[in-house]
Amino acid sequence: MPRNQIEALILDYGGVISTPQNMDNVANMLTLLGQQDGSDNFEALYRKTRGDYDSGLLSAQDYWVTIFEHYGRPVDEEKITDLIREDVQSWTEVDPAMLNFINARKAAGHRLAVISNMTWETLFFMRKHFAWLS
Repeated sequence: MPRNQIEALILDYGGVISTPQNMDNVANMLTLLGQQDGSDNFEALYRKTRGDYDSGLLSAQDYWVTIFEHYGRPVDEEKITDLIREDVQSWTEVDPAMLNFINARKAAGHRLAVISNMTWETLFFMRKHFAWLS
């Protein structure tokens, strides 16, 4: 490739490759937490310690226990499993136009990398279900 040609692309996952968070999954999370009326500001609570969860400083279990404690609810392991599933699904819809772009860049010989502050659970899901990551 000539020197002035792009040889590699680094793309962010959240909001670039993926679509915005699916609000149907967020509604399911609220239902699992018994907060479907939306009376509490779930978004602020959800994001409060999200940085620690996304960066791996907080486990999924610890993150959701914190949410349960905020609502004064007993920790429910089955619901935590369901919350993790809904949370992962809320972030794993890929923008078809971006996927086409990625495939075209790969076919053109570009090296590609993905960066993200996603949770481990999201990464595991993607590695299992997203063949395009290879």
